[in-house]
Amino acid sequence: MDTQNPFYGSIALEAEEVAEAHGLGLFVANSHLRDGKEEYYLSQFEQQRVRGVLVTPSGADLDQHRATAHRGTPVVLVDSVDPEEGFCTIVVDDHYGGYLAVDHLIGLGRTRILVVGGPPHFRQVGRRHAGALAAAEGRGVELAYLEAPDMTILAGRAIGEQILRTMSPIPDAIFAMNDLLATGLLQALVMNRGVRVPENIALIGYDDIDFCANAIVPISSVRQPSAELGRRAVELLEAEIDDGRTHEHVSVVLKPVLVVRQSTAGTAATQG
Repeated sequence: MDTQNPFYGSIALEAEEVAEAHGLGLFVANSHLRDGKEEYYLSQFEQQRVRGVLVTPSGADLDQHRATAHRGTPVVLVDSVDPEEGFCTIVVDDHYGGYLAVDHLIGLGRTRILVVGGPPHFRQVGRRHAGALAAAEGRGVELAYLEAPDMTILAGRAIGEQILRTMSPIPDAIFAMNDLLATGLLQALVMNRGVRVPENIALIGYDDIDFCANAIVPISSVRQPSAELGRRAVELLEAEIDDGRTHEHVSVVLKPVLVVRQSTAGTAATQG
């Protein structure tokens, strides 16, 4: 996982609490979503004979994860995964989350919606985009897509500056695929005195990290149940450890919820 994103930090904190209640210690390794670092830490944990591993995969290649599990160290896949044979998995329904975000914007009367995503190897990106497209289908709105090089505040700020510099007309709503992107976008937009949020551009993010409620314009977001992700992931791992060879793998899908704040409050867009 990438604990620089507060969403993953929240998962880790809850997992730590639950692990402690089970008499276990939790070691956290930050892969920065890089395959090489993830493989290194998997190898290190296996050498240290840990009881099990929770992993947010950095990519689609799960060969080392399968090898680790085959050698006797249970592996549970957390977020950014499809159901995978040979693993317990726990995810949030990103397709539904993307639908919630764009359906909300359309319900406010927004008709020129920009979706700001991230690198295509992030599985969440494709799912959230598909959900956004499903929400817009047949509803008479323009839905454009812009790929950010990464999903950080700096990338969001650069995208915001690009929108203001190159797009005419500017979108009247933006769905950012995580709250870090949304935060950077908000910074770029509010620094331009000719654009107001939400009057000119409604903005919604994804994850509902703590910062959203305290931003200069509180940011609407699609909340992922990070605490439940962490808790259920540890429970899945404990069950697999206890069951041993008789364990049957399960896939758990959780639902996100819409959290509306000032960045999308209002009805139809107005010209500033």
